[in-house]
Order: sequence, then structure tokens, then C-alpha cells
Amino acid sequence: MSLALQTLPIEIVFRIFDHVNDNDLFLAVNNTCQRLNAILNCYRRFQVDLLLRYLSVYRLFFFI
Repeated sequence: MSLALQTLPIEIVFRIFDHVNDNDLFLAVNNTCQRLNAILNCYRRFQVDLLLRYLSVYRLFFFI
């Protein structure tokens, strides 16, 4: 039986994501396939990181 990242349960994928830094996670996983995009979009650390990036860009453009 061959295992691939796309066939692992979401909980195990989250555990793997826990050991990857934010930039590598975004660059390596984002837009690789629909399932990994869906997993990444519901991964809590990624959601917080995107929110912080959005807020910093918003502050940069609207409050300087």
C-alpha cells in the first residue's frame, strides 16, 4: 500500500504541518491540489497567519 500526503487523514496532515514553518508551508503546499488547498484553508495556524498578513498590509496602505 502506497501512502501519499493526499491520502492521509486530515489530522495527520495537520501534525505534519505543525512541524513546517509558515513560509515553507505556504510555498510548498499552497495550490498543489484541491484537497491540500482545502486542508490548508482550514488549518488554524495558516488562518491566523493570513489574517495577520492581511492586517499588516491593510495598516500599511490605509494608516501611513
